[in-house]
Amino acid sequence: MNTKTSARRATKGGCLILIGLVTYLTEFVGMAIAGGFPSNEPGTPIAQVPDVYVGIADGAGFLAGWMALVLTGRILIIIGIREAVGRSGLLDWAVAAMVVSVVLEVASIAGIAAAAGLVADGAGLDAVIAADRIAWHLGASIAAPAGLAVALSGVGLWRDGGFPPAIPVVGLVLGLVLIANGLLAGAPATYPIAGVLSLGVVMWWLWVVWVGILLVRRARVRPRAAVAADPVAG
Repeated sequence: MNTKTSARRATKGGCLILIGLVTYLTEFVGMAIAGGFPSNEPGTPIAQVPDVYVGIADGAGFLAGWMALVLTGRILIIIGIREAVGRSGLLDWAVAAMVVSVVLEVASIAGIAAAAGLVADGAGLDAVIAADRIAWHLGASIAAPAGLAVALSGVGLWRDGGFPPAIPVVGLVLGLVLIANGLLAGAPATYPIAGVLSLGVVMWWLWVVWVGILLVRRARVRPRAAVAADPVAG
């Protein structure tokens, strides 16, 4: 791959990563419009489970559609990394893993909307509990495939060889943290540990910004470096 092609790929990849992150983070806009993000943690008394869903059927229904739209940004982030460093089986796997994560999260939020709708319709406690538990365990499963996607992206950046070693290493470590989060979140006994590990999500956002900006900057530096190495071409 020549320098110009590599620079174009870096620019495109960096832009896709940053666009994906902005799109993904607009999930918080949807939560604000919907009036929040209802959730029952493990250990919530059965009789209290419906309380969190009272009066939010419309907001939860909106949120399900909003999240189905904007969470695709998380997939775009991984596609951007693949675009920047070149397609490979490893990064195809990373994209597929993030798709699984997004599907699980959208299904989880749909479960929350279903629970809210059941409460609004006056359904029995058993039906609400079933929807609540399904939504919870789908949500608890989100982090593991997302972590796999992040870890594989870190390995892909390492294999590319064009990044400071800290970037792929941090990506790999964050991916492993998210995988651990996903493995521990679904069990009531280990949920508190998963709660601490969930801080890795915020760190991942910062890592994505770091990678995206570095790619865009690298794309600008490479053509200048090529001209400096070949004054005749300049």
